[in-house]
Amino acid sequence: MDKILKKLEEIKKENNIAILYACESGSRAWGFESPDSDYDIRFIYVNKLDYYLSIQSERDTIEITEEPFDFAGWDLKKALFLLRKSNPSIIEWLNSPTVYKKDEEFFEKIKEVANLSFNPKAMMYHYLNMAKTNYRTYLKTEQVRIKKYFYVIRPILSLIWIEKNKTVPPIRFEELFNQVKIEENVRNAINNLLVIKKQTRELDLHPKVKELNRFIEEKIEYYEQFSKNFEFEKDLPKIEKFNQLLKEMIFKYDPEACYSLEKLKNELKNFVKERQWEKYHTIKNLAVSVSIESAELLEHFQWWDKKPEDISQEEKKEIGYEIADIFTYLLHLSERLGIDILKITEEKLEKTKQKYPAERFKGNYEKPK
Repeated sequence: MDKILKKLEEIKKENNIAILYACESGSRAWGFESPDSDYDIRFIYVNKLDYYLSIQSERDTIEITEEPFDFAGWDLKKALFLLRKSNPSIIEWLNSPTVYKKDEEFFEKIKEVANLSFNPKAMMYHYLNMAKTNYRTYLKTEQVRIKKYFYVIRPILSLIWIEKNKTVPPIRFEELFNQVKIEENVRNAINNLLVIKKQTRELDLHPKVKELNRFIEEKIEYYEQFSKNFEFEKDLPKIEKFNQLLKEMIFKYDPEACYSLEKLKNELKNFVKERQWEKYHTIKNLAVSVSIESAELLEHFQWWDKKPEDISQEEKKEIGYEIADIFTYLLHLSERLGIDILKITEEKLEKTKQKYPAERFKGNYEKPK
């Protein structure tokens, strides 16, 4: 664990990224590792803002192998793009029982969009192709590596799970194995292999188990037909939530990002959420608060009229705090109403330009007729 965390920290510094989530994938996450199994560490990371503003296609994966550790990471933009299409690999990562590193805020939000994206039909095709490919590649000979059996059996059991539940199958093999219905002789054969798998090395060979081969062939044939007729139509979820999560994480981890309004809005939302103040933030209360804070700003100018250069730094700071309070409530109010405060301000400025054309009002103000 310490070696993995240390290496993740090195990867972070060497690539100038922030690692949002890191977990175990493969046989150790599935629960049927051998004594000499590698560690398959998968992670999601976010780059600095400039990375996303380049016109060039930038590398969106990081892969490093240092026996017995295999590290592979996806940039957040790539991860969200694939997740929106219900990519099974990233869904498995997010459900891994072994998590090495996690930004809690990020994890909560990406799980939300993962639930929106989940498509059982897409996941069924993934496991069916995995079972077919591994079976045809590894299990036709008389002597086979035991771990290859599980690379086929696990997808088959996942297909049985999806057919019945239409949800993400459990990642831990034994949990999945214990909850699906299969013939007793097949269950016993898998149990025997599981015991042997945990005691043998990765490259050890084992005689082909005809009972299991028959079971696998029958299930592959069945799910090839079933998947064609499996009715589950689902449109891609709206892209806004995915874009919003990408922006929030960029601004959270890039303090030098030139555009900081999104970061400020996110910090304000978190401030309210952490204190459970949402119930007080009605649109009436927020609008009233804008007016009250505006009145408090006016108090600073009630009995005097100084020029800006005559105001002390201490006074400027107090005035600034009042302006900040007004701005804060305006951001809260626009957020509750679903108004893009920058966009609406630009739109209003264009209307004002038309109302007060420069050639007519230059150096002169009069109420338009």
